[in-house]
Amino acid sequence: MQVFPNARHGHCVWHLFQNVKVRVKNEKEEVAVKFLACAHVYTQFELTREYAQFRRGFPNVGSYLDEWAQVENWARCYFEGEKYNIDTSNACESLNSTFGR
Repeated sequence: MQVFPNARHGHCVWHLFQNVKVRVKNEKEEVAVKFLACAHVYTQFELTREYAQFRRGFPNVGSYLDEWAQVENWARCYFEGEKYNIDTSNACESLNSTFGR
């Protein structure tokens, strides 16, 4: 039985962002900004270019991401859902956006 047949799996970019910063000794802000830039691109072509540059600059972080968080689960350009990258701490806003109000 499928309860949510249209649901898609995705990794939280904010949590990956935090994990990525832990994996470098210096340049924590630079690696974080570049990771977020990769995560938020709109096309697969653009992601391929940006992620290749990211991996060259931060190979240990790239290896971590490849092993633990498949790019298809965190990059905006691969996500099929409509509500990706929308978050709020207000539960009422979350429910209202879910119900289309």
